[in-house]
Amino acid sequence: MLGRRLLVSALLIPGAIGLFVLDAYLGPTAPILYLLAISVAVRMVWELAGLLRSEQPSVTLSNLCVVGLITAHWIPHFLAGEEGLSRSLSEAMGPSALAYTLCLLVILSRRAFVYREPTGHLATLGAETLILSYAGMLICATTQLRWVAGADLGYLALGSLVIATKAGDIAGYAFGRAFGRSKLAPRLSPGKTKTGAVWAIVASSIATAAWLHWATPLFSADAALGPWWLLLIYGAVVGLAGIAGDLCESVLKRAAGKKDAADLMPGFGGLLDLIDSPLYAGPVALFCWEFLPIVN
Repeated sequence: MLGRRLLVSALLIPGAIGLFVLDAYLGPTAPILYLLAISVAVRMVWELAGLLRSEQPSVTLSNLCVVGLITAHWIPHFLAGEEGLSRSLSEAMGPSALAYTLCLLVILSRRAFVYREPTGHLATLGAETLILSYAGMLICATTQLRWVAGADLGYLALGSLVIATKAGDIAGYAFGRAFGRSKLAPRLSPGKTKTGAVWAIVASSIATAAWLHWATPLFSADAALGPWWLLLIYGAVVGLAGIAGDLCESVLKRAAGKKDAADLMPGFGGLLDLIDSPLYAGPVALFCWEFLPIVN
């Protein structure tokens, strides 16, 4: 399993880097990241709808809402053009918050039109709202890392998220299998141990600090890094959030009686199983970049 994790990382990370380099070359509107976010969201809707099949969420409505939400999040960046949007988090997330509200109204209104009998509607409303939030709003918040530190440092921030969560995932698995005895959450994820979690956070902290130290000059010669202790804390916080994201996605799978969200990749399961950590940790990283002097 460790070999598979390393192999998949060796294939996916260079591919992602290539896309990000091309996207950065195309300017701050980030068109490739937009298409990638839409593609990931549509796949996530399908997998979430499969997990929540008993609640009968509408895949079509959920896809329309999620795509609309992500598009609304991108509109200010498209309109800003090469000048780039203000780094203000409230300004950047305002359109997606408004779109989320409108989508919620649509979801509620549809229940009124299809109502025939009182059973099942609350479960369906909850499932569709969860899909909108998980596959829509979390992606909007995570992709906002592309702009939170400015147009030049966007992929430095996104890279720190990927490094923190994937370094933690690999270290947690390796050290947990080798030395772990006490289970972290035996009913949710029997394979995770407390020892693995500790080493995952340590690896996330060191790898993220190393990434920021090494990569920042490549993105901007004028950028000044925050103190080492702050970089280490940032990596640890994002790594911890990545562990929480994995456990939270396990709640959905266990509630649905499934081991994996889907059968997209052998040994990994579905797309949800692959990106659960960075998707949950993304908003945490966003808030850190917004309010902490990680890079000045």
